[in-house]
Amino acid sequence: MFQSDNIKVPILGLIENMSYFTRLNCRTKNIISSANKWTETCRKRKINLLGEIPIVESICESGDAGTPIALDESSQVYKAFINLAENVKALLNKK
Repeated sequence: MFQSDNIKVPILGLIENMSYFTRLNCRTKNIISSANKWTETCRKRKINLLGEIPIVESICESGDAGTPIALDESSQVYKAFINLAENVKALLNKK
C-alpha cells in the first residue's frame, strides 16, 4: 500500500514479528513456516529488513506481571529490540 504511486509514504523498512522461536535453554532458532518469506519480499522490493522479533512463551505472563520480557536484558526479545533500534538508528543516520 505505501509504495503505491498515489500514497507515496516513504518506508524505512519492515519488522518481522513472530519470526522464530527457541526452546528453553536452546540457542537454535526454530523458523516458523511462513516466516523468512519477508527476507525475499524485502529484497525484491528493495526494502530494509529492520529486525526479526521472536515468539516467546513468557510474553503474556511477564506483561501481565508488569515486567515485560522485552525489558529483561538477558532475553532474546530484548536483544532483538536492541538490534532493531540499532538498525533504525543506522538507517536514519544515513538519511
